[in-house]
Amino acid sequence: AETVYNPVSAGSFFEHGEFLNYWIKTGLSGFLMELAQKQRFDFSVLGSRKISEQDLSLSTIDNLQTMPLMFQTGYLTIKNTVTDDDDETYYILDFPNREVYRSFYSAIMSYHLKSTDGDNRSLIGDIRAALKTGRVDQLEPLLRSFFAGLPYDDTKKDEYVFKSIFLGIFRLLGADIHTEDRTNLGRIDA
Repeated sequence: AETVYNPVSAGSFFEHGEFLNYWIKTGLSGFLMELAQKQRFDFSVLGSRKISEQDLSLSTIDNLQTMPLMFQTGYLTIKNTVTDDDDETYYILDFPNREVYRSFYSAIMSYHLKSTDGDNRSLIGDIRAALKTGRVDQLEPLLRSFFAGLPYDDTKKDEYVFKSIFLGIFRLLGADIHTEDRTNLGRIDA
């Protein structure tokens, strides 16, 4: 596959002379996060779940769906095309590059935590350092302190919010983690 560059990011690079993450400033992450939370969208399926050609184009302003909106706004691109025995076309959508991937999962955390990207990077850095140095004993206090700091009235102790934050943390660490994975013995939370 050929590399595709976002024209806003490329133009901003030439204007400012710095290679930064300009792409996220052009997206509608707050609106998207609200829609995903309302629909209880499972972000862990991105990159593996099929969506039909028809479902990809059916999202209208009156009936917005998270995955088609993510595709239409540039968060997702077509990773693969699959045709079934009935000649029905399905797409597997995934993030187009690391910049969008990291921006998206950071936006999930910022939205649910009401935090800044710098706060998120600090937490991710602390967790990464604990893992790299083999100090697994530092993980529980870090995560416990982090989750204890979430205001009750913002999260209402909603499992979806905690799952989204947990997913964001570990995806930003580079882990291929899935949430609510269903098996023949029941459901695995993460």
